Amino acid sequence: GQIQNFDQAQDFAARSGSRNLTVHATGVQSCPGPNFDLKRTLDMFSASVISVSSRLVSLSMDMEIYDEESIEFLTTISKSHSSLALPRLEYLSIFFHDFAEDTPGIHFYRNWAMPSLRTFDAANFIPKFDTDVPERLQTFALELGSELFELQDEVWDYAAVVLLLRRMGKLKSLNLSIRHQYFDPQLEVRSKASLPDLRDLKLDLGKPGPTSVSNFFRHFNCEGVTSLRLDTMLKVDMRPPEAIV
Repeated sequence: GQIQNFDQAQDFAARSGSRNLTVHATGVQSCPGPNFDLKRTLDMFSASVISVSSRLVSLSMDMEIYDEESIEFLTTISKSHSSLALPRLEYLSIFFHDFAEDTPGIHFYRNWAMPSLRTFDAANFIPKFDTDVPERLQTFALELGSELFELQDEVWDYAAVVLLLRRMGKLKSLNLSIRHQYFDPQLEVRSKASLPDLRDLKLDLGKPGPTSVSNFFRHFNCEGVTSLRLDTMLKVDMRPPEAIV
């Protein structure tokens, strides 16, 4: 069920006993202005995530960043819960609604102990790990960029994407979406990533379609792929045939 307050979160944790748990934390954000209550937000996070961390098998965090007050939540948990242990966690999703790269505190998970993690989904930031989590992942989805709008101020470090994927040698499924930006053709080829176990590959590389796709494959060895889906933004000439010279 949906948990609305701290008391409900505590009650849920107590009644669930020793069972494995799936938690989807939506609206992990601050309320702008005088309504912001950092203690309440942290208490909810502690009750619904921290107190049951040893039993979590799936954790999804859906977050928005409004202002400095929003960032305070992230920086606080990145310090107070930097070494969280989630021994049963198999699936983790961290979804920022907007461009979050370089925002303080967004890598609060980077030292979490997650020995069972095999699937990780991330949106609007490039993950960083100080543990061996990437080396054990089998399924990874990365979404960078707005689905509906072209945000001119988004600047993604493609080299960081390649370097991250270089660590994921056991990947079997990869879903990579980089919308409204070019996959940099100047990226050094020496950064090439090898994904020998990859079988399922989905690419949404924005604009310009064919150029982005060809540049992508310059930086990755994934010869074992058996299922490939490409979503690209191709230029289409909508004029009638007689108007095209």
